[in-house]
Amino acid sequence: MRTTILLLMPIITLFFSGCNSGDKTKFDNNEKMLSNYNITTEKTFTVPIPDSSTYRSRYNQYYVDKNSNKKYLIRRNETVNAIEFINIAGKKLDFMVKFDKVGPNGIGKIRGFYVLNTDTIFVTALNRTKIYLSDTSAKIYYSFPVSNSRFEFGDFWCNSDNKIVLSNNKVYISTLPVAGIDRNPELFYNSSLSIAYDLILKQTFQLKINYPTVYFKNHYTNSGLIFFSRTFNKDKNELIFSFPADHNLYTYDILDHKVTKIKCKSIYIDNKQLLKEKNADYQKRRMIYLENPKYYLIIYDKYNTLYYRIILLPIEIEKNKKYSPYLHYEMPFSVMVLDGNLKIIMEKRFPKHKYNCSDFFVTEEGLWISNNNPYNPEFNEDLLSYSLFKLNEND
Repeated sequence: MRTTILLLMPIITLFFSGCNSGDKTKFDNNEKMLSNYNITTEKTFTVPIPDSSTYRSRYNQYYVDKNSNKKYLIRRNETVNAIEFINIAGKKLDFMVKFDKVGPNGIGKIRGFYVLNTDTIFVTALNRTKIYLSDTSAKIYYSFPVSNSRFEFGDFWCNSDNKIVLSNNKVYISTLPVAGIDRNPELFYNSSLSIAYDLILKQTFQLKINYPTVYFKNHYTNSGLIFFSRTFNKDKNELIFSFPADHNLYTYDILDHKVTKIKCKSIYIDNKQLLKEKNADYQKRRMIYLENPKYYLIIYDKYNTLYYRIILLPIEIEKNKKYSPYLHYEMPFSVMVLDGNLKIIMEKRFPKHKYNCSDFFVTEEGLWISNNNPYNPEFNEDLLSYSLFKLNEND
């Protein structure tokens, strides 16, 4: 008998349309760096890459099987439309759940997933406004139609930094603005950036969280700076949003729908750098992306009650050099560590051409970031490699 997910938690039937992102409370962050902390990266984790897989993954989940106590790194494999269960202790692929693209069990191209247990796996797909319910057999035994006639929303935005969230019988999914409305900045930036699907009521609600005001002042739709990052703190019932062109973080309380702005400026970014005009053709935009810093990821570590904010830092453009399609491979970055109240503890810079900071996961030990950067002299395309970014107190 499959484990049911519908009665795990109390039902909350509040309408999300009642909140307003204009009602934002300012909260001053502690911008002073504490010098008695450091981030070390000595410990590594490596796994041979299966023939059917690749070293890149933009969607990972750390999962502990309650029956076997096995700990897994679950990765999205876009090559074969699957999710891989990598046994962390055994350092091997235990099994793969491969989804059909077409047919009775077809879902299209997989984008997001959330493994509650091996009998209950939520899945989303590219260009489809449905949430699929499956298990390790990859059979689709239910689909929730998320589309709604009351409002529009854009594509599901599902990556490791925008995971599917299950809380209080609701599924939370990040969404991008509706395609085409970028010609109207007011409509674009006022778009809701998340939906919640109520599994009991079988209804979809919009969250009143949208782009911050800095986006209205500078038209960023064509620059890559619309791709925000979002994480979840279950203990506080908060979604935390980070926007590439904004120093601040924004928390969204999923119970009372209050948005709180929190100052969180990197020591490596100044205002003039961040707010340069970004409109240009495709090749010029790529160069602008490399020449300017941006807030890239926000990650919550529930095991250590810490947040990690990843900031991409600029490089000088070399004439006639051909740059990677994955521009973050080319850029140094910093890791800002914050406590459970989003107070800055420290921030440390890391070199370019060594890590792939878009490929990460979090365990009881801390944050693991991929070493699989093709520019890394130790890069091996047949080996998954991660370094543990560990916060330590100096002696």
